[in-house]
Amino acid sequence: MVTDMNDNPPKITVNSPSGEAKVERYVPAGTFVADITVTDADSGLNGEFDCQIKDDEFGGDFLLKQLNETDFKLFTEGIFHEESPPVVTVTIKCTDKGVPMFTASKRIPVYLV
Repeated sequence: MVTDMNDNPPKITVNSPSGEAKVERYVPAGTFVADITVTDADSGLNGEFDCQIKDDEFGGDFLLKQLNETDFKLFTEGIFHEESPPVVTVTIKCTDKGVPMFTASKRIPVYLV
């Protein structure tokens, strides 16, 4: 019997040509920002993962919703005003359930237009 070793971290992909996102200022909370796909080349528990928004400067302004095993949507949780910087960064962190655990992070620039 062959057992899969946990030798791959999760891979986080923003599904846009540039890997970034844009959102208008003053849109209501709950506005769609980006589609995100997460995969792990391992199998079993080694290939399962949990993802969250890292609690950094703008992390509380976004919400990550999981649609299925690999697909997520990023939404606004707050409202961006004219005082907000032109670009904010949200960091997605995914940790697999293998031993040892592997973690991947992806910083996503969100341009406020």
